[in-house]
Amino acid sequence: VRARFISGTVGTVLEVQARPAKVWVGSTFTVTGRLTTEQGDPLAGRTVAVSAPGAALRVVTDSDGRFWCALRAPYLYTDNITITATYVPEADDIGSFRPSSASVQVKLLYETPRLNLSLAPETVLPGDSVYVTLQADRPGLNVTVEAFGSATRARLESIEARLAITVPPWATEGVYPIYARSQPQGTTGPATAQALLRVVKLDVNLTRLSVPG
Repeated sequence: VRARFISGTVGTVLEVQARPAKVWVGSTFTVTGRLTTEQGDPLAGRTVAVSAPGAALRVVTDSDGRFWCALRAPYLYTDNITITATYVPEADDIGSFRPSSASVQVKLLYETPRLNLSLAPETVLPGDSVYVTLQADRPGLNVTVEAFGSATRARLESIEARLAITVPPWATEGVYPIYARSQPQGTTGPATAQALLRVVKLDVNLTRLSVPG
């Protein structure tokens, strides 16, 4: 990736690459680059700031204007992160060279577990208990179940766990989502599951019965 800045005296060009371009969260990757003038002359001994989520480094270019550093991929469970390299003139370079910056994206790799949530029963009255069954494709997940504004935590020691929640007495008729979210751990990212619970109320009509004499 090449980028240019358009103010100052002599323009500079900053190049930056990341290797490998796809990395597992928590693993190390290398950032390399080169700082030159717009005419292609290397700028040696200049400081380049390299930043990434959770990291900020300052490196010095070599005699050919090249630099490198090692970064650790953060435990962020997203598709990509952006690595940015920035050159800002210092000391005698101020007024002589223009600042420049460049960025590159790195794809983060992690596993997404399969998580399933089921309810029994699926239609209840206020005050009833509901059994929530959690199933996953691997043991050891820490799962939070959210229902009616409350959270209940469970750990799947095996690939299945069961817990009970109580429908609040104040719950009105309607359909309520029940969520399950697993917590990320190392190279295992988060997972979510959802089921719908229907709350109904009995319409009780008392009818006077007459018994024949």
